[in-house]
Amino acid sequence: MNKDIKHGLAIGVAFASLVSVMPTKAEPIQQRCISELSVDNIRQDGSDVLLFTMRNGDVYRNELRGRLFGLSNNPLIFDRTHRSFQYCDFDRVGIYDTVTRPHFSSSFSASLGKFIKVEEVE
Repeated sequence: MNKDIKHGLAIGVAFASLVSVMPTKAEPIQQRCISELSVDNIRQDGSDVLLFTMRNGDVYRNELRGRLFGLSNNPLIFDRTHRSFQYCDFDRVGIYDTVTRPHFSSSFSASLGKFIKVEEVE
């Protein structure tokens, strides 16, 4: 009997430990890369956030690792060190100004962060 009590107590402690480490809310889905071919459009949300809308309707929010000034009326350009058709965190994004050409200086470019899937976009 004493052995059964110890066994039951061990199971109870293990279950309580498992429940205590389970997240209370669903963690947002983060991705390091998204397929460039699956992106329908990219739009800005302030000077440090880009929203990537996929062809299937999913939306990924990307908080840039720095502010990207001059973004509002200029198209984006991406500087990727890899040859794949993906946007990945730490890729550089800059603006293309038709007058002064592409900018990758510190105030006109930033690095991408992780891609976070969002449910609703305002």
